[in-house]
Amino acid sequence: MANSCQARPFHAKSRRELAHRVKIVMLILSKIGPMSFNFLSLFRRPHYQSDVTEFILQLKAARPELEARQRAGRALLWDKNVDRAAWSDYRAGEVEQKPYVYQTDPK
Repeated sequence: MANSCQARPFHAKSRRELAHRVKIVMLILSKIGPMSFNFLSLFRRPHYQSDVTEFILQLKAARPELEARQRAGRALLWDKNVDRAAWSDYRAGEVEQKPYVYQTDPK
């Protein structure tokens, strides 16, 4: 490859060139219009909700306290302040593990 721009035709050599290319692309997109980007509308189902989503929405509507209980349960295990001094003491007291833990010591 003699020229790296030949391998990557959209690679801009400078910021000015990049800005120029962006302006060209924006101009082309403005001329094309928004309707040309709706090619995925064949696969779009705007009012579809899965059975699981409907179940969760119904459950939340029937039991509004559920989210508060979930947050309280999460706080039991996860939302904790870490005592870094205790962790450093814990790590200092660890015993190095043998490469193969089931091997007995030779006598």
